[in-house]
Amino acid sequence: MIKLEVKDKEVDIQLEYFNTVGSQPCVKIHGVGDLSHHLIEGLFGILDKLSKMENCCHRAEEYTKKD
Repeated sequence: MIKLEVKDKEVDIQLEYFNTVGSQPCVKIHGVGDLSHHLIEGLFGILDKLSKMENCCHRAEEYTKKD
């Protein structure tokens, strides 16, 4: 299990990632932010950190819309 937290004056986010043998991986995220864009930025930041820890080689910028 991996637990990641981000807490500052703008957001409070907790992420738990479970990957037990014989079952599917599970991610639980609870977040509160003063503005929606602060919360979304915080979520992408914490997911990028998880991505690096699990070596999945995907980053948030791959999922952002490019016009």
